Amino acid sequence: MSSGGDATIWAADFSLSGRYLAVAGKDRSIKVFKVIATEEERSAQQRYESQSSLASKSLLAPVFLSQPCREFKGHSAEILTLSWSKNDFLLSGSTDKTVRLWHPSQPTCIRIFQHDRTVTSVAFHPTDDRFFLSGSFDATLRLWDITRISIVYSALMTDIITAVAFSPDGKVAICGSFNGTCIFLDTAGLRERSRICIQSSGSKSGVCPKITGLQTIISSDSIDTTGQAKLMMTTNDSRIRIYYLVDYGLEYKLEGIRNQSSQIHARFNDSGEYAICGSENDEVHIWHLNSGEPKEFHERFHTHSEAVTNATMAPMVTRKIVSLSQDPIYNLCGCRNSKRNDLHGTRNHAANMLCMAEMTHDSSPNSKMKMNDASEGCSRSHFGGHIVVTTDTLGKIKVYRQDCAFDTRYQVSQSYQVTQ
Repeated sequence: MSSGGDATIWAADFSLSGRYLAVAGKDRSIKVFKVIATEEERSAQQRYESQSSLASKSLLAPVFLSQPCREFKGHSAEILTLSWSKNDFLLSGSTDKTVRLWHPSQPTCIRIFQHDRTVTSVAFHPTDDRFFLSGSFDATLRLWDITRISIVYSALMTDIITAVAFSPDGKVAICGSFNGTCIFLDTAGLRERSRICIQSSGSKSGVCPKITGLQTIISSDSIDTTGQAKLMMTTNDSRIRIYYLVDYGLEYKLEGIRNQSSQIHARFNDSGEYAICGSENDEVHIWHLNSGEPKEFHERFHTHSEAVTNATMAPMVTRKIVSLSQDPIYNLCGCRNSKRNDLHGTRNHAANMLCMAEMTHDSSPNSKMKMNDASEGCSRSHFGGHIVVTTDTLGKIKVYRQDCAFDTRYQVSQSYQVTQ
């Protein structure tokens, strides 16, 4: 995929297994990158770098193999949405009015689900991946049976559906609309049970903001002792709202991003401790949700030269997979055996993010051997070893790694100086 206006990556998601990253957008293809999982794969990646234009620009500590393990083609128009199942099946929704089903073990499309209008959002059922939700420009929410390639239930909304999600237990279907209405329905029958209408406090026109993203989660018991299911909603008034699903009460309203005309949406990390989101002004924003007041622990860093269409944190399982491959960062900081998952070791955790790789959607890696602008001169250490992936409107994919090995390197250098 060449750079330029047609290169936009609209969707990027880690698989629930942690083994893959899928990206898709305007070029109508889906590229699946495999996480480096073994010492042999890391050695093969190093040989590839030494034989290519990357020889003088080593990726240093890559997370993914440079070449996609799959490039899925079949959509006839741009792809807007992706969703992984617990068994590594992948759904893609497109402006060509179809949803397609894929799997990394298969080179071609497995199923096609025809719609009447553009498909804006898809979501696998969290516990039974025979079923998925789709939202469309025809304002119809559909629950599909994959095995039968048929619609189990459908419900007509009052406006274009722009985002869909399930509750963590799969019993509630959720859809967001172009006019700022979020509707909660029983999954069985798609009967409405409640709704939230979003009003932007700063709007003088009375126009409700479009809902651009929905995600649900149950926070880890070690982080949030209530263990309550929560919904994160991103809207085009540049706000991110987090609600309790039990009573639809608002927990947090997060600000800082610029999201006025795009489909940018925020994501939880897999423990629910952090929220991360891209922005139209080339920034990535991270909030520490369980700090008591996330507005006080909100950080940002510049990454791309264009709007950041996706920002996502790798799940813990991805970090465990990488640690088994003789990864140079995790080997030093002992992340493999560490139970800490802390980005908040200091007030400036974003400054310890190293850009380890920059790729374009056409799979031509362009290594970045320097820290991002926010990290220059920083000498703090963090123990989480987090991995952040971002994409932009020019088709670039950037991989950032948290430098959890600083303390170890510093101690070694000090010991070396003492012995001299």
